[in-house]
Formats: sequence, C-alpha cells, structure tokens
Amino acid sequence: MTNKHPDFISANWQDLPKTSLPEIAMLGRSNVGKSSFINTLIGRSRARISQTPGKTQTINGYHEQTHVLIDLPGFGYAKIGKSHRENWQRMCENYLLNRPNLVGIFHLIDIRHSWQNVDLDLTSLISATDIPCQVILTKSDKQTNNQNLKMKNYYNKSLSGLYLKPSPVIITSAKDKTGFDQIKQLIGVWIDEASSKE
Repeated sequence: MTNKHPDFISANWQDLPKTSLPEIAMLGRSNVGKSSFINTLIGRSRARISQTPGKTQTINGYHEQTHVLIDLPGFGYAKIGKSHRENWQRMCENYLLNRPNLVGIFHLIDIRHSWQNVDLDLTSLISATDIPCQVILTKSDKQTNNQNLKMKNYYNKSLSGLYLKPSPVIITSAKDKTGFDQIKQLIGVWIDEASSKE
C-alpha cells in the first residue's frame, strides 16, 4: 500500500520494499512527537501530525539520499482493540529484529515524563536487537532549561542499567530545532560504521 506523502507505507513489515540503503528506525510511546521530529529532521513536512495519539498504524519510510528513516507505530496508546494493538507491536518487533539493513534506532521520550512502563519494555526490545540506539528527549520547549537539565541528568544516570553501551541523551525541540545538528551527525556516523562492516 503506497501513499504520495511518505515515500512508502506498509501495513506489514514484510511488505516493505527491499532496499540496499541503511535504515534508521524511530520508535516511542504514542504522542511523543515523532511526526514533528521527522519533519524537522528531514526539513520538510512529510509526516502527518495528528492530535489523536496512536494514529499511525503502519510502518512509514522516508527516503533520504543516503538512508531511509523508518517511523514505527507509537506504543502504549490507541483507541482500538487489544488484538489490533498487539498486531502493531508484533509488526514493530518483527521489523526491529529481522530487518537486515537497520543500522540505528532512535528511542524518543517526552522530556517532561520519567520512565514509563512502555518505554522500559521498549528498552528490552531494543537491547535484543544489538543495534546502536540513541535516546532522544523531545519537546524541550515545553518546560524550562532547569527542568530540562534535571531530566537530562535523570535519564543519563538510569541508562547504564538499561543499555550495555549507552550514549548520553540528546535533548531536542522540533519547534526551535534544538539538537538536530547533533542527530544528523550521529546518522552519518551510523551509516559510515555500517559501510565499514560490509
């Protein structure tokens, strides 16, 4: 199933087109701001921003020159039945564990909240992939610099118990573009590392 807005949309990870380009996945709880994050990262409005959490029900891919950004459905909230929601999560797990050209994962977390059970579950899934992961704290414009610093320290201290080789968190704001230069540099590093292993 295709759509003119994203470069491709699939209702099942197995339907994703084969590509030799490295892929970078983004995942997080519903309403964490993934669509705004993607639009800021790629510099154009391609991801649809919804006021309804859990709206994304497919895997969306955004082709860039050197890689593909993969937007996985939000976890933990949706006004749908349990079985449908479980199917989404199974789809994401299949992608993360079986996609051969996945080279990096962005775990997006709303900076205003401490660890939620859904995010802790995601850390277990991400750790099982053995793929480099970067925790991204979103929506930093929603609170003060002191509050952001407090949450940054909170997350950095807790990561060592969740990831084998954690990197310091990156604070972002889609509104004022905080952190996105650092994210683009990291994408370049991941792509170079993947190329050197071929």
